[in-house]
Amino acid sequence: MDLLEHIRHKRTRKRKKQIFEREVFTQISAMVRWYGLNESFLKKLDNVEDFPSLEKMDFIRVRTKKPVDFPLFSLSPQDEYDLTRAILRKVNNSYVSFAHSPEEILLSGILYRMNAELRPEQLRRYDFETLLMVEHAKKVLKDSANQAARIGKTIDTGCETENIEDEKLPCGTLTEHIKMLHNFITKIESTAS
Repeated sequence: MDLLEHIRHKRTRKRKKQIFEREVFTQISAMVRWYGLNESFLKKLDNVEDFPSLEKMDFIRVRTKKPVDFPLFSLSPQDEYDLTRAILRKVNNSYVSFAHSPEEILLSGILYRMNAELRPEQLRRYDFETLLMVEHAKKVLKDSANQAARIGKTIDTGCETENIEDEKLPCGTLTEHIKMLHNFITKIESTAS
């Protein structure tokens, strides 16, 4: 093999196909255009609640993401460009790149604060509201287990047994609640693997 062939062969081996990934700016810019976002959306980013209302929580409903075909590149007028940049400045976390809707942009910061170590598979598959419910369910499950321990009877959650004693709360209700939360968490975490 002569020198020229050696150089060509070496360059060919170095060139690997790299997967093209859209930039976060392109995704947010597309959402600004599709959903007609304006300056009022920035105000919503400032007033995001710590968690959606507990009355609205439905642990049975699991929302998966709808596939969205974002454009490869962003071509936007100056006002949309400025709004996109402002949104990205306010929402500075790694989960925003997995957002597919304005609601997910709003929830990305809360979700990131609750658990900064979610797997990309979970973020790609489930709506952020569902993932927030999982994180909240974990907290409620822990609190319920602590409450059950204070009461003193035995509760079987499917993987561990807690000791609990009669108090004013009906044991069956607490047991059912704990099992429901445990099943919900298991369902989401097992299907995202």
